[in-house]
Amino acid sequence: MELDIELYVKTCLVCQQDNGLTQKEAGLLQPLPIPESPWVSISMDFITGLPKVKGMGSFFVVVDRFSKYVVFMAAPSTCIAEVDVDLFYKNVVKYFGLLEDIPLTPHEIAKQHSGGTCPAAYRFSIKKQKLMQEAQDSLLKAQRRMKKYADKGRRPFESQVGDKRVGVMAYKLKLPKRLQIHPTIHMSFLKPYHGDAEDPTRNEARILDKKVTGYRKGGNMITYYLVKWKGAAESEASWEKASTLWQFEKEVKAFENILSTRTSASSGGGGLLGALRVADDGMRNWSAWTASS
Repeated sequence: MELDIELYVKTCLVCQQDNGLTQKEAGLLQPLPIPESPWVSISMDFITGLPKVKGMGSFFVVVDRFSKYVVFMAAPSTCIAEVDVDLFYKNVVKYFGLLEDIPLTPHEIAKQHSGGTCPAAYRFSIKKQKLMQEAQDSLLKAQRRMKKYADKGRRPFESQVGDKRVGVMAYKLKLPKRLQIHPTIHMSFLKPYHGDAEDPTRNEARILDKKVTGYRKGGNMITYYLVKWKGAAESEASWEKASTLWQFEKEVKAFENILSTRTSASSGGGGLLGALRVADDGMRNWSAWTASS
């Protein structure tokens, strides 16, 4: 019986949606490659939510991943792409050049300026090259140490047949069109779905009622549907947010159609008799469905 209960809970749709995983986070740490010299690889981000000073309410931050040199640039609270590019050129490219010009080593730069005949320039370039090599080795050592400790709280995650993997740490999902989000999701936010092989229709549901809460003017209205799950008593029906019922889109549309038909019938499209006919048809369909449940 213990195994049956475990399997039932494991294949329950509501349980899979609401319960969190007790396993380690999916996906091992994948460090970025170590740059070979300064200003070859950079990272950019914004610090927002700051009090406005002279029209500026955020910081545009650029970090050189090799030297850890940071450039802070005051930016508007809503910073458009054109402003980002202008700030980047005036505060980064102006002093450090374009990224394509950076990969030259100090030794090569010294040769270009001295023709390779200046011993002092050569010694200086060799010294700087050694310092950069030591810095690169230190970064690599720190990266390995970070990965070692980070992976203690993580687990490998392998794709299945039919999954579309993007890079090493993400998957592209086939999402409903109404969800206005990017379909590529990091694997740490995913978990496998377990269907019931013995009863594939066990997670079917029927919509019984609808309610809307919140304030219309504030735009914070939330729609709930009363859901009767197949195999469960009507007294166990639960109110679920509309946003969590995306997999029951057909059932929601069917209920909305019946609801709109009832509304039109009671407001003049057939009068009371039409409303009673619609209600009677709905009860017949409901009785047939509950009998099969």
